[in-house]
Amino acid sequence: MKIRGKAIILGVFAVAIVASGFAIWYQARLTAHCLELWNAENVRRIQTAEQVELLTLADDPKSTTDPTVAWSDQVLAVAEHRDISRARGLIHLRAAFCNDRNFDWDAEPPNDTPVWKYGLRFGGEDPQALVIPLSAEFTWLGGPGGRIVSTGDSASGLAKFFGESLGER
Repeated sequence: MKIRGKAIILGVFAVAIVASGFAIWYQARLTAHCLELWNAENVRRIQTAEQVELLTLADDPKSTTDPTVAWSDQVLAVAEHRDISRARGLIHLRAAFCNDRNFDWDAEPPNDTPVWKYGLRFGGEDPQALVIPLSAEFTWLGGPGGRIVSTGDSASGLAKFFGESLGER
């Protein structure tokens, strides 16, 4: 009887190891492109930044007295910024930005840089804060280094989140 009990314990332990390995493999597959886009430090910032701001961007950097933010080689004028650190649905937005399924990785970026209408700033006024600009239709976003990525089917969810956060139900 003692041998059978040991075998059961070893069997459970083996199943736990296999399940852990599968979970790590599965998570890596879900986030491979996002890790490449954002890099590990920015993924951590997206997931854990205490301050998250929704930015409404002005058309012209000279048209506002508010501060500007940098993205790639562009200067983006901030017409309005709103702290959404405690916004309903933010936890889902954070997860969505770190999941490959929420982007269309095969879409060709537009020839011209989209007109950025909104932005998210993870990390507040910290000089290392991550700024993610979004097009007016939420169909494109800007990643580090000037990379432009399609939000694919996630555009409608982004529009809903931004509409609720801006009070435009």
